[in-house]
Amino acid sequence: MKTTIILKDNSFNPARAYIFTGDTVVWQNEDTKKHEIDFWMDIPEVVLQPTQSHSMDFADPGEFSYHCPDEIGMDGTIHVEESDEYKMMTGEF
Repeated sequence: MKTTIILKDNSFNPARAYIFTGDTVVWQNEDTKKHEIDFWMDIPEVVLQPTQSHSMDFADPGEFSYHCPDEIGMDGTIHVEESDEYKMMTGEF
């Protein structure tokens, strides 16, 4: 499944997304200036110019917080739950 997060008016919309393992998140910059997606961890930072997008697949469950370091309060979180497929692959079913 694909979830799209829009970057506009110095915010991520939605700011909190709920997905399952194996799902894809697409960030689409619909603002008039560049924004960065910085994950506070070992995931490389992404810079999106206006009209650019970036997608990322989430293979593992967990909560992944990110922000745009140039904008105060421009924060987001991806909450990834285990899918039934993930549980079967890992033997947790």
